[in-house]
Amino acid sequence: MNIFVAFLGSKDICGWPYKSFDFDAQIQKIKKTLTNIENINNEKVEFFGFKHIENDRNIVESYKEMEKADGLIIATITAEFASLGPSISKLCEMDIPTIVYNIPFSVYYDGFATLYHSGVKALLVSSSDPKDLQQALIAVNTVVKLKKLNLLIVRDLDHDYSKIEKDMLDPARWKGPKYVRMIKEIFGVSLIFAESNELLKCYDSVDDKMVENDLVKIDEKTIKEPPKTDLFRAVKMYYAMKKLMEERNCNGITVDCLSYIREKKLPISPCYGLSRLLREGVPAGCEGDVDSTITLAISLYLTQIPGFMGDPVLDHANKQLTLAHCTSSCRLCTPQKDIEDVDYFFRTHNESHSDVGIQAFMKPNLPVTVMKIMHSGFAQFIGQPTVFTSTSFIGYHLLCYESKTSTTVVDDHDD
Repeated sequence: MNIFVAFLGSKDICGWPYKSFDFDAQIQKIKKTLTNIENINNEKVEFFGFKHIENDRNIVESYKEMEKADGLIIATITAEFASLGPSISKLCEMDIPTIVYNIPFSVYYDGFATLYHSGVKALLVSSSDPKDLQQALIAVNTVVKLKKLNLLIVRDLDHDYSKIEKDMLDPARWKGPKYVRMIKEIFGVSLIFAESNELLKCYDSVDDKMVENDLVKIDEKTIKEPPKTDLFRAVKMYYAMKKLMEERNCNGITVDCLSYIREKKLPISPCYGLSRLLREGVPAGCEGDVDSTITLAISLYLTQIPGFMGDPVLDHANKQLTLAHCTSSCRLCTPQKDIEDVDYFFRTHNESHSDVGIQAFMKPNLPVTVMKIMHSGFAQFIGQPTVFTSTSFIGYHLLCYESKTSTTVVDDHDD
């Protein structure tokens, strides 16, 4: 990740923070802090430019250098009273993720709201410690990774409507050119489409010996209902998805598994494969759900922790939100770089008594964030305060003797 750095202001002016302020010393302090940051979320980061901006000519000269930048840091060093001199918005016209760094009262900067509402993609970091830029850089890194996300959507256009309801393929699930453009414009994500016959071709080409080598590593105690034949198919489907992603130059995937399960187009559901890909740090979502898969990608890129994709149900009486789904990563609450997994079992689906999914046991009494990218492209989220309390429903539930992974979160405020 390459970050261009610009310093805004002039030396020895009458203004903020004070006359004869050591402009160069402040620049060197910030520069030293930045150059000591070698990586963000395990990705190498390089800072360059370090350009002093005093006027419009300096801004125009910077545009060429910014062409190779993934992000931009604008550090406000001095200003003439309440004026910032060269317009920050002009520096932002290259339309790359931007951090405006303001040391309190180094300048009197009150223009961020105007900048934000003008559509500039920027974050404000107002802090006396340049190290606080690291959190904002994680957000920039997330944007950079989203722009590099080629998301594979495996879905068919032809269906057997004697086995599948047309309502399952309602207009909200249609992914035409308009939707593809919207996703590209908002998130920078590229959508690539494939059909089940391509996935089946990859499945048939997977080396069975490689699958068998994986099977012997599975702890027998973690296997509940699925027979070994289904486990074999599930592992083989994982390798088939990886192969298809490689062939189509994709680094994320979602599969229309609901249709395939009902129409029996695949030898096994992709649930285990999606779980394993998430564990490896690959955005992988169920049901051909692009919005939720992008949500998973954002949470993964921000935290390095795989998220859990679930269907939410509210219980107002107990202030609970319960989410359930057919599978889950076993690397929950733990950064992807670490080796610790939560406890988990291989289970069959409770709706069909077939296929293979992962039931993961999340750690209780931890704060969680629930978020969802809506079909319009807007992010809706519940931040703090929510506390994860349980891995099973209370009373009515969907678990049966087989499993969905489910979570319950509670609001820990009284209001």
